[in-house]
Amino acid sequence: MRRFIPAVAYRGARPGLAFAAFTILVGHALAAGAPQTVSVTLTDSGPEQMRIQLDATKVPPGPVTFDVRNLSKDQIHEMLVIKSDGAGKPLPYDSGDQRVVESKVQDLGEVSDLEPGKSGTLTLDLAPGRYILICNQPGHYMHGMKASLVVAD
Repeated sequence: MRRFIPAVAYRGARPGLAFAAFTILVGHALAAGAPQTVSVTLTDSGPEQMRIQLDATKVPPGPVTFDVRNLSKDQIHEMLVIKSDGAGKPLPYDSGDQRVVESKVQDLGEVSDLEPGKSGTLTLDLAPGRYILICNQPGHYMHGMKASLVVAD
């Protein structure tokens, strides 16, 4: 491991320049560890018109915070983050329960049962790959509550 020697230790180095370089390096290190935030909006304009909207569909690997808001006036919604194989296959679905079978997918976490007007957050450390965000309240997934997220550099 290389030892960091501040530029001010070198003969003739300018202290102002050394401080600027140090500030830039520290700023980049802190930014790399800060979570990326994705705003997630859960909406519906009727029982068959439901959506999950993301303000970003691609984020870098690492910590990602999902800031989830249920803008419905009368529906409970939730957001699950599911690891996708990227093949475009449909998620396993139980038509009797009208829900994705959570035990058959790689569910990484959720913000569950948000009452109308409520919000919640979830932070996950995401590896590169493809993910699907869904609402798994009965019938909601099939009525459009799904969105894709790509994690890549």
